[in-house]
Amino acid sequence: MNKNSLQAGTGLFLLALSGLLISCGPPPATTQARPDRQPLAAVAVTTGADGLAYLPPSTTPFTGEAIAPHPDAPWLVKLREPYRLGKRDGDKVELFKSGRIKTLRRYRDGVPQYAASYHKNGQIKFELPLNAQDKGEGAYQRWYPDGTLESTAGLDSAERWHGELKEWDAAGKLKAHHILEHGLLKEIIFESAEARAARQAIGLEVTPSQP
Repeated sequence: MNKNSLQAGTGLFLLALSGLLISCGPPPATTQARPDRQPLAAVAVTTGADGLAYLPPSTTPFTGEAIAPHPDAPWLVKLREPYRLGKRDGDKVELFKSGRIKTLRRYRDGVPQYAASYHKNGQIKFELPLNAQDKGEGAYQRWYPDGTLESTAGLDSAERWHGELKEWDAAGKLKAHHILEHGLLKEIIFESAEARAARQAIGLEVTPSQP
């Protein structure tokens, strides 16, 4: 066999070997539907002129649960909102993809009652009562992810800070104690250097009382 024949033979052998290696590799990936990831059927209601919820095309006030999936994970529920005879009745919840509650708003026969938000670990983040206008009004409390109390305050009917506001750091040490009236800072009882810097950064200063 001459030199040219040997080179040609070697080239054919390598080509055949590379084809064999390719054919012995893993088969190409195929996309298969997962039965646990089928898109959910959204249940979307509309509000009529009477203020009640309806599930089109029905003309009967809706009783059931409105459902919205996560846009980027349509097999998971993002929002559940219960209705009875066209009125919110029960806990309207927004869910993390883990299935844990992210936010909650409670209604009774259409009347707002209570709102809360939660950290991803399931620990409550804040809570407050709701007034008839679906705004926070009354005692407000907030917590760090480990359950340590972060702040307490009050809200007026327009959802503005009103009354005593206290804040603590993650170690439980008091950072600030302020008195507010309808969103206006009236008195600084105590504040740490960090709290003072944060307050000044947003331009919040004591507002003198009107004569």
